Amino acid sequence: MPWSRPVDAGLQAGALYCYDANLLREAKGFSVYPSDSAAHSRFPNRSANCVAIALPMVFVLLLHGFIRQTAIEEGIVGTTKLTRKEILAEDPIRATMVRIVDTLRLRGRALGILAGVIVLLVMGGYFSLKYLSQRELRAQEELGRAMELYHAQIDASAPDDPYSKGPLPVFRNEEAKYKAAGEAFSLIHSGYGSSKVAVIARYYQGLSQMKLGQKEDAVRNLEEVKNNTRDRTLGYLAKKVLATYYMESGNQTEASTILEGMIRDPQCELPKEALRVELVRAYLGAGNLDQARKTLKEAREDTSGGMLTSMLTQEFERLEKKAGQKPAAEQP
Repeated sequence: MPWSRPVDAGLQAGALYCYDANLLREAKGFSVYPSDSAAHSRFPNRSANCVAIALPMVFVLLLHGFIRQTAIEEGIVGTTKLTRKEILAEDPIRATMVRIVDTLRLRGRALGILAGVIVLLVMGGYFSLKYLSQRELRAQEELGRAMELYHAQIDASAPDDPYSKGPLPVFRNEEAKYKAAGEAFSLIHSGYGSSKVAVIARYYQGLSQMKLGQKEDAVRNLEEVKNNTRDRTLGYLAKKVLATYYMESGNQTEASTILEGMIRDPQCELPKEALRVELVRAYLGAGNLDQARKTLKEAREDTSGGMLTSMLTQEFERLEKKAGQKPAAEQP
């Protein structure tokens, strides 16, 4: 019967409770039986006393057992308890840790090699960046010293050592100054490859060579700077120097080609007025008066006027008179 197991359990629990209670009381020196006569008359023997104490407990256990048995039959609760192994098997954290341990055990060698490669790459990248930073710092320091030589003062009484009079260099003449500067710039751009510092050093080496009359070497270095992608502004400056050189050497066509390209280039940050003035000079040197007049007009429209523009206008008018033409001011 469904209630036979809870009844047996309740009776056993009541008997055990009665037996344990008597043992406990007797061990402490008193019995569970009352000592007064009135109480003794109510519980004349040990059996009656045990039943009186155990009956409430038996009733409670019977009720609890009946309710649990009914719940088991209805499927509300299970009949068995989960073991420790079953509880751990359902733990998602433990399952994840077990999978990780299994993966490390099966692929530990490959994962160790991969971790070592990653560590080496990270360390290599860190030290590479640190080395490049220190290298860039050294390059800038060397460039600063070379610029000091390029902009050094001239003193005819200066000794052979340019730094003998103080922290700033002093040279006897222009040739000694630009020669020392050119050598310093050469060491920089040859030692630092295609970096921005190297491009700057090559540009100033070209200028130093121009000052020393080494035109071919200067043009070669400036052509390299003109086509660089590290510093566009420096490239435009090199183009302007080359245009001036070609103009002075009589190659007006090459000079005008360079200047026209710079004026049309929207990325060129050099003042367009100054470029147009140089272009007018190139046109005048080539005898192209129409293009010179047009360019000069554009230069006048872009500016409110200046000493250089006025001088070019006067020169342009003299050239027109010499050619037997009317001055520009009288042209319709």
